[in-house]
Amino acid sequence: MDPAANPCPTGHEFDLRFLIAVLNWASKSRDENGRLLLDSNPLRGLKTPKEKNPTRVVLSDEEYGALLGVSRRVDWRFHVALVLAHETGHRIGAIRQLRWADIDFEARTIVWRAEHEKTGYEHVTPMTDEAVVALEEAVQRKYPDSGHSPVLPAPRDTSRCAAYRRPGIGGTRPRRWRGSNRSAGGAGTR
Repeated sequence: MDPAANPCPTGHEFDLRFLIAVLNWASKSRDENGRLLLDSNPLRGLKTPKEKNPTRVVLSDEEYGALLGVSRRVDWRFHVALVLAHETGHRIGAIRQLRWADIDFEARTIVWRAEHEKTGYEHVTPMTDEAVVALEEAVQRKYPDSGHSPVLPAPRDTSRCAAYRRPGIGGTRPRRWRGSNRSAGGAGTR
């Protein structure tokens, strides 16, 4: 199977599990004459391989540019998340959990809290110019409370959450991806 045809890093594992489930069903189901559809599951007992560190999908510059071009039409939060993922190399789960207290515009740094990092370690990364611009746009939408409000608050219209369904983005399947700029701020530690 061509890896490009299935860009999801756990796609092969999912496909194998699905195949095993279908074969299990066929080995227990009967046709209209009462015969088993399949005498036995040839994959019964097969353990699905798991990668300790699966290969991550990294957007090409062309893909990133295309997404960046439509990101504001999708939602301002999508634009900010896309830029932060690209510029910092952090996972979307950590980006979604950022609070304004984690952002230091004067020092141009972002604190990534341990409880939201896969590694479990708190660390600080410098902000690129692009990240600063995106966050300065986001700060205009900030709630007027303390620094504990989220950088990317939940949308009021949840129908806009699935960015891959929006016109102009293409494709019908979501992709898991990470930003390509992994050199900023100790990216080699992740």
